[in-house]
Amino acid sequence: MLIMQSILIIGGNLTSRQEKANQLSVVSCQLSVVDILTVEGNNSIGIEQIRELKQWISRKPHSSQNKAVLIPQAEKLTLEAQNSLLKTLEEPPKNTLIILTAPNEGFLLPTIVSRCKIIRLKPQSEIEIDKSTLSYTLDATRYTLHAKPGERIQKAQEIAKTREKTILFLDQLTFLLREILLAKAKSVKSSSLTQTQAIVSLCVNLSSKQIVEIIKSLLVTKKMIEKNVNFRLALENFFLDFPEMK
Repeated sequence: MLIMQSILIIGGNLTSRQEKANQLSVVSCQLSVVDILTVEGNNSIGIEQIRELKQWISRKPHSSQNKAVLIPQAEKLTLEAQNSLLKTLEEPPKNTLIILTAPNEGFLLPTIVSRCKIIRLKPQSEIEIDKSTLSYTLDATRYTLHAKPGERIQKAQEIAKTREKTILFLDQLTFLLREILLAKAKSVKSSSLTQTQAIVSLCVNLSSKQIVEIIKSLLVTKKMIEKNVNFRLALENFFLDFPEMK
């Protein structure tokens, strides 16, 4: 079967999008063995990786007659990389399937989206938090709200062991603050979290406006870190800007 198709998977969460991409790479090719190239990046996916992708798909397959290219976090593609990928998406090489995944279309250029068949998954939370992680995030936030400047810097240093762990903490805190806003807008019983009572009590003295400002600061801090700003200093500055609770 000749595969000449580009697909964009959106919605779901990172795990469900990757599972769908892996499934399609095999099912669409109607083979149990497929040559697969996965294109990933820690903070971004640049034009050099797209050039390597093009070289890879231009070569003869090794294990089967078909190839599949997976870009599981296409939202990390730089603008330069996206523009470089346009022609390949529009006319994939013979026997080649290209699959991109992203939270939604807004992360990609309209010209990228228009060249792909769209598969929409049921929306899911991007953040999955177990009980111990939830407890740690709550405790760290509680501490920071009441801590002195020097203590806040120490807490930031404790959390920011690596860039990846720092970004994960920011994602988890964003998720929790969002749940607080939902709980404040509805009722404690309507929240999806089992520890909503503890979450709401965490910010009982903070207004919804203050929580929104914290979330905005979180998103700015994460974006800075993804652009290779010193992640420890970025987290320290974020903690220092936290509202102080007496």
